[in-house]
Formats: sequence, C-alpha cells, structure tokens
Amino acid sequence: MRVARVAAKVGISSAEVALACVGSRPAVTSTLIGPRTIEQLRSNLASLEITLAPEQLAALNEPSTPSLAFPAAITGEITPIPRPSSFWRLLGAS
Repeated sequence: MRVARVAAKVGISSAEVALACVGSRPAVTSTLIGPRTIEQLRSNLASLEITLAPEQLAALNEPSTPSLAFPAAITGEITPIPRPSSFWRLLGAS
C-alpha cells in the first residue's frame, strides 16, 4: 500500500517507486530487474532518474526497519554468570 500511495502522489508506477527506493540505499550496488516487455524495461530504467523525497523514503523503509526486541531489550537487565577462576585459566586468561 505504501508504494502505491507514493507512486500515485508522485505520478509514476509502483515498480519505479520500488526500484528508486532500493536504489537509494547506500549499501545497494545493483538491483535485479525482470522485465518481460520493452515498456517494463523502459519503466525500470526510468527509476534510475527518480529521486524520492526523504519523507517518502522514510515511509517506504519504515515497515522493514528491524526492531531490537528479544534479546536486545533484556540484555541490559541480565547479570553475567559468575565463572570460577579455573574457567578463566582454561581459557588462558590470568
């Protein structure tokens, strides 16, 4: 739904929005496309010229933002298990 809303607002296809969004990510070095028609190829290539606004990118990326739930939410509350000194000697620690 978010992709379709951004596409309607900008006046381009959902595929162009999706490809422009993925292409805007710094870690993405290539994007695989699979057009079956010349028109689909043209639409896919047109996405290279599209720059989405920061608020549009934020709206598109929000559903895939990882949440640090379990166990990250509780790791600050856990006390490390005490180990006997013989355990550390086995590991080569003094």
